[in-house]
Amino acid sequence: MNSNIVTNYTYTDKEDSKLISSILLNKLETTPTLYYYELCNLKNKYTPEFISKIINDISNTYIYNGNHLHALVYLTGKLDNDLHDNELYFYGKNTYILENLSIYILEELNNYDIDLYCVNANNYTPLDCLFHKTCTTRNKNKAFITKFNSYY
Repeated sequence: MNSNIVTNYTYTDKEDSKLISSILLNKLETTPTLYYYELCNLKNKYTPEFISKIINDISNTYIYNGNHLHALVYLTGKLDNDLHDNELYFYGKNTYILENLSIYILEELNNYDIDLYCVNANNYTPLDCLFHKTCTTRNKNKAFITKFNSYY
């Protein structure tokens, strides 16, 4: 076992998991390939329980208090520009993730036991977010949706 893996938690660790989550979510939006590499490397730094705290963190209001899977859904594919006001800002407005990379990220999140049924502030699970027409609705993500559905 790696001696550098964090095994005991304190209140500060909970805050640390939120900070790590926030940093990773920013990378998912701005540099998704780097997010993927860092996500894969989490198992070399932390215990499965601590990783779960990071990826299932719902404290980030800019992703509507969803987890990392919600964020991935908001970013995968091309934005449907007919569904949002150009002056409105929202997570992922100016970026997208190609679905092949998103599928790799999805698989890694699933390996870490992401909560597939997590409900965000709008009362949507990640699966719901794929099918409700909102400002974050995407297209060119059919293979991702097929892979995503296979987990349910």
